[in-house]
Amino acid sequence: MSILFALVLAAFVGVPERQPIVSFTNRTERHWRCDHGYMYPPMPASITMIADVKIESLPTERCGTIFGRRGWHNRLILLPDGQLDWGCFAWDGKRSANVRSKTRLEAGKRYRLAGVLDCSHGNETRLRLYVNGIEDGESRAFEGAPWNYPWAVEVGQIGKDRDGALIDPSDCLFTNFWYYYKPLTEKEIKAL
Repeated sequence: MSILFALVLAAFVGVPERQPIVSFTNRTERHWRCDHGYMYPPMPASITMIADVKIESLPTERCGTIFGRRGWHNRLILLPDGQLDWGCFAWDGKRSANVRSKTRLEAGKRYRLAGVLDCSHGNETRLRLYVNGIEDGESRAFEGAPWNYPWAVEVGQIGKDRDGALIDPSDCLFTNFWYYYKPLTEKEIKAL
């Protein structure tokens, strides 16, 4: 009976019908890592990453990582001017794409940030970026599928260098993080 109620409730309020692949909720993290294996299943799949975050300060020189995988793409970064950048590589490793936010984030404020990599439109990949549940940027990235990233999912950093120092850490406090194998809609992102 409770499973039926959960399905009806999910359909009514727009909660994503699938559970997140990895997540943490209602706890405070500065830097978090989940050794998850391949980010995509054997065939190209859409993903959505969402974080509830308080920006303590903007980066001063380089970017600060909000979430993603180790490397320069398939991660959401905070730039020194407060803009966000969400990007990925194509399957062939030769092409890449990104989308920048129109909104400039401010230190001391809380946000719900989401990056969607959408492969559900035939033979193309699209990128969408959300700030506080509202679409803030979109890009038709490229024809074909995204790169099949085999690294861990990371929040607030993008790995460590040889000396053990965090690479591109952000000065943020994270209270929730979700990672889905589907392109969540604006309504679903707001409903979490």
